[in-house]
Amino acid sequence: MTVVEGTSGMVPQVLFRLCAGSAASGRNAVFVDGWNSFDPYAVSRMVKSFGGDRTALSRIHVARAFTEYQMDALIGSLEDALARLVPSVLAVSYLPSLFSGKDGQRLFEPVLARLRLLTA
Repeated sequence: MTVVEGTSGMVPQVLFRLCAGSAASGRNAVFVDGWNSFDPYAVSRMVKSFGGDRTALSRIHVARAFTEYQMDALIGSLEDALARLVPSVLAVSYLPSLFSGKDGQRLFEPVLARLRLLTA
């Protein structure tokens, strides 16, 4: 597991590049988007720069969460998706940004624990 955190615009670019490289080489990638940050146009350009074609984009599977409850549900159901897709990259963007307030604080640790188990 690698954590890339910060306010720089470089953070999503790193995650996009990891997904694009995976897809261009014929492997699946899963992008769990916590801030509506996934940019399919930027990823498409990156896939092309890696020599991939249009079919490569179909290997990048995106799920978006807009609340801490949606992210909790996505991470909770991620095990089945990972078993089915066997991705070489799992990217979770802006995870902490959704978990504010009392409910967010209560849900954050269990979500991290599930991610830790899934990536072990």
